[in-house]
Amino acid sequence: MHNEVMSMRQGMPPSPPVGMMTPPPFPFGEKPLPPFLLGLDLTESQRDRIFELLHSQEPAMRAQVKSIRKAMTEINRLAAADHYSAAEVHRLADKLAGAIANSVVLRTETDAKIRMLLTPEQRKQADEMHARVEAYFDHEGYPPK
Repeated sequence: MHNEVMSMRQGMPPSPPVGMMTPPPFPFGEKPLPPFLLGLDLTESQRDRIFELLHSQEPAMRAQVKSIRKAMTEINRLAAADHYSAAEVHRLADKLAGAIANSVVLRTETDAKIRMLLTPEQRKQADEMHARVEAYFDHEGYPPK
């Protein structure tokens, strides 16, 4: 009850009763699966291997996210500074681009490793799911209006 009162004081709606809460789209305690795996009937062994891959990738991805945040913070600090240095902006932009590129490489490698765990039929279903998701968004990556 105390939490309900506190959340209402902070302008947040109260949480639904426990019996009305919807379950997460993935088993409790597990990380969500990549979107291209949604709807696939994965074996327990496949789920275990996917978990291991995602878990092993986590420290490297976290490091890249931290690098991206740090570079953005520095760029924003420089943009608000009294002295502007084009050379410093280029250095930070290169640092940011490198961190983004590294995160793309890590994610792509992980997705490729996950696809190798799928059966040919599951890969076909994953490709169909990907095509449906791609078709939903316009050419600039926005959902339909």
